[in-house]
Amino acid sequence: MADELYLEPSRRAQVIVLSLLIVGGLIVASLEPGLNYLTSSKSATLEELESDGRSLTLFFMGIFLIFVILSLMWTAYFARLGYRALKSGCFPPPGTLVVARTRVRTGRGALISGWLSISLGAVFIVPAAALGYLVWLFASAL
Repeated sequence: MADELYLEPSRRAQVIVLSLLIVGGLIVASLEPGLNYLTSSKSATLEELESDGRSLTLFFMGIFLIFVILSLMWTAYFARLGYRALKSGCFPPPGTLVVARTRVRTGRGALISGWLSISLGAVFIVPAAALGYLVWLFASAL
């Protein structure tokens, strides 16, 4: 099938994905030193323990909020990608930046891929709603 159409990789998309992986790795690597800084020693007074408890509470609420925002961003991305695929009739839609060489699907394959992309966006909204509820529950308990 020599007449198949392919999208070539975009250097911009590759740099963005690599940057996100590096930033994510740095965040994970900095969690342990951050937690060690926020927690008190075993011989701390009650006031220090309460102060550290408030600091840890804010720290974890911030992490939950970041995960909610990232989940909502992925939801919007996949829903928009699926909508554009359904509208254009090909997947990935025209103008999409890809990281690796990707075959362009048309016809029924594009429709299935578009609906699957929208479904994946709907799946990403579930953790955002659950984490949002946990943040609200946690904040109301304070």
